[in-house]
Amino acid sequence: WIPFGCNQIMQLTQKLGAHDRIQGGYFSSEIDRHSTETSLEIPVGLTKVTVNSCDAAQWINIEAEVEFPEDEGITQVENFGIRYQRDGTVLYGLKLEAVMEAILNDISLDNLARVMTDI
Repeated sequence: WIPFGCNQIMQLTQKLGAHDRIQGGYFSSEIDRHSTETSLEIPVGLTKVTVNSCDAAQWINIEAEVEFPEDEGITQVENFGIRYQRDGTVLYGLKLEAVMEAILNDISLDNLARVMTDI
């Protein structure tokens, strides 16, 4: 639970461009100090956010794709859905297909815990 209200949801939908022709985009914790220049360097480790649906003052559904490089030999695709609601409810959805050698239903709790801390 996160204390949200309709003002915060409206601000979030605006920041993510939910009502723009081209929604979402890449987001980083870095500040672009030269935003008026015509060069674009995309640093490694950005998160691509896509707005799936929203009601400007009530809720927003987004999908986030984390594009962080992993060590050689490790394949990790991180796509998950997030729903923010005006009453403070935050729901996360993630489909886990494999961890290490384990596939689908054979994933142990200790490997699942490692994945959860990584996300």
